[in-house]
Amino acid sequence: MKRNVLLTMTALLTLWVASCGKSDSDAPITPEDKTPMKRIKEVNFAYIDDENVLNIDLITNMHTTQNWSDIYNEKINKSYTLKTAKVSYEYNEAGKITKLTESYEGREDRVKQFSYVGNEMTLTFKNDEGKLESQKVQLDKNGNPILKGYVFNDEGQMIEHRDEKLTWENGNLQKVKREQLIFGEKQIIEHHFSYYTDKPNKNNFFLWDVEGLVHANYGLYFGDRIAIPYGTATKNLVKSLVFFSDGAESFRNDYSYTYDNEGYVIAIKEEAYGSNVGSYTISYPEGEPQLQLFKGFAERVQQGTEKGYTYKLVSDTNGKEVFEIVQPIKVTKDVNGKLINLLVDKVYKHTINYTENNGTRTYKEFELKVFFREHMVTNYQINY
Repeated sequence: MKRNVLLTMTALLTLWVASCGKSDSDAPITPEDKTPMKRIKEVNFAYIDDENVLNIDLITNMHTTQNWSDIYNEKINKSYTLKTAKVSYEYNEAGKITKLTESYEGREDRVKQFSYVGNEMTLTFKNDEGKLESQKVQLDKNGNPILKGYVFNDEGQMIEHRDEKLTWENGNLQKVKREQLIFGEKQIIEHHFSYYTDKPNKNNFFLWDVEGLVHANYGLYFGDRIAIPYGTATKNLVKSLVFFSDGAESFRNDYSYTYDNEGYVIAIKEEAYGSNVGSYTISYPEGEPQLQLFKGFAERVQQGTEKGYTYKLVSDTNGKEVFEIVQPIKVTKDVNGKLINLLVDKVYKHTINYTENNGTRTYKEFELKVFFREHMVTNYQINY
């Protein structure tokens, strides 16, 4: 799980300090209590940490191979480690979190402390150098931080977050959208949410700052976002979260919940699938004879004579043919020999440029990109 909560917190606090201003009223404001009535004592979960292994070539004899098995193989340039984590909380009499401790296997505990006086919240934590830092945050009359780039509507729902626009409907966040420039070209990123509407969100969970392509979004949420007010929470709990890049789905998280007899969440199952991780790209400017090797193998996969692979035509237009060959690989042990049950799709994405004359195609050059889509499952146990 890729994450750097300390850097995220530091950047957020820097923004707070730069944007805090005096409240419209000098009278102290008591922030609205956004924590659930039933207080979470701790959250325990196990997750699979993944790292790139840089010295593994996914493809041998890149430009001279005559054997498809040199290309379509079960090599993985990723390492997986099963780890455990615990996040614990302490509260004041008003039910607000005053201390949050993250205990991740293999690293020092991270402690964040929160104190509240009037319309001001103070956060204390260790910086990257191990020194204590304290930052004061001004809160508005609804208990939300006064931040540059954060906009809330009359219902207390966040509708803008820096360059992101948030769309709400029926009390639930439906979409987060932003535009960004990648090598001078505009790219549209969207996060779409769906919800379980049969039960209310009694825990006031608000899963919005998802950072994109993260296997354990609730791990990030319980790590610090749960303690910071970001406006009104969603009416219901998130059922699915789908990431789109320029209209194409690239990543998906699905959620299921277990409740106690009072309707509070006691367990969460987060299933994540997608992302182009561990990518490896090679280009063949000469086109032949390797092209026939690729095309011939793809045809056999389509015909079902090559077992253990699936074929998908992504697009074929404007002189460019794109198709994927997917090879499911089951990983049963992590790097330390611990048993895991991880399914990884090794994806071979082929992009072939061609010209066409009277129905006859002349192939010019092509590119092969190899990457992995992992089926990650994270289970959270919540204790009160």
